[in-house]
Amino acid sequence: MPLINRVCPIDFLRGFFYGLLGLLGHPHRRLHPRAQVELLEQVLDVDLDRALGDIQVTGDKLVAQALGKQLEDLPFALDELEFLLACTRCGECEEACPHGVIFTLSPRLGAQVAATPALDLLHKGCHLCEDWPCISACEPQALKRAEPDDDSPPSMPMLAMAEIDTRTCLPFTGPECGACRGSCPVPGAMEWDMDKPHIVGDRCIGCALCWQACIVEPKAIGIRSTVVSN
Repeated sequence: MPLINRVCPIDFLRGFFYGLLGLLGHPHRRLHPRAQVELLEQVLDVDLDRALGDIQVTGDKLVAQALGKQLEDLPFALDELEFLLACTRCGECEEACPHGVIFTLSPRLGAQVAATPALDLLHKGCHLCEDWPCISACEPQALKRAEPDDDSPPSMPMLAMAEIDTRTCLPFTGPECGACRGSCPVPGAMEWDMDKPHIVGDRCIGCALCWQACIVEPKAIGIRSTVVSN
């Protein structure tokens, strides 16, 4: 299995921020590391712990995908190895997606996963289309939805995990909002206490439509990968 040469996103950004402070003429290296972080947060007006955490999760997810450890985030993808063997990288699922959520992994991530389809949930939400055109377009059935045996509702894919940051979500800080109200297509996955939204963890499938509806920048709703680091 080929190794992937990559720069840790945390180290890259830390170097970038140090360079920025150097341009500002600040003797940053004399500060305690926690004081450095606090200064950078003031200069950039950003929560670095959260921002760097999101970037680390994204980087870890792509690396895990490239190593063949996690490719289930397409709706109803077969398990890992079966998906890699069945998928022909034809691009039909990407073309079939009416919302442009599916993209193909770059060859720079390794020959094993080059052109392999994945979801771009950090930029767009999966609309959980009723007719699942991505599945219909997959001739080798690398994407396959099991039909229910009885009258129970069809199963839903587990794509990611969503969580609300109550520090930046407007209803938790005073102003009314409600931009994400009605955005969740999964019954019971988002509940409301007065005007404050809450995500029900065991019902949320991580489609990211609530994230897409959020009007706060940076988003007050985070989308976390389901990849478990070894």
